[in-house]
Amino acid sequence: MSRRNRSSIESSRMRVIFDLNVLLDVLLNRAPHATDSAAALRLAETHIVEGYLCAAGVDTLDYLLIRGLDRKQARFHLGNVRKTLHIAAVTEAVIDAALALNWPDLEDAIVHESARLCGVDAIVTRNPVDFSTASLPIFGPKQLTAIATRRG
Repeated sequence: MSRRNRSSIESSRMRVIFDLNVLLDVLLNRAPHATDSAAALRLAETHIVEGYLCAAGVDTLDYLLIRGLDRKQARFHLGNVRKTLHIAAVTEAVIDAALALNWPDLEDAIVHESARLCGVDAIVTRNPVDFSTASLPIFGPKQLTAIATRRG
């Protein structure tokens, strides 16, 4: 990412979309990533960043949580996620733009395009290679925390 893009992101409250892997690290306490991912998510909880979740990921998150927890715990966690994160819409425009990207993983393309079209500044993921041709900045959880710390 260019220095100019990074400094404009650092100058105001960032709007970031969290990839499911970051949320799952926290909600399922997946070592060794849970600590860094929890620190990044805490930035949204404390309103240091404005956090988003792609609407297309809500049911996938529920499904994966139920595989590791019981339904009641999964829905409790989803409720907390919803209190913390805004939902980035998935519309016809998002789907059309995601298909036009022609990425190998349509889910990642949908996350990218829902973020881009709702004005999100960056994607937070542990798998930056999945977004290697993204037009938005891509941060790992630790990078996001470092940027927020520098901003004070």
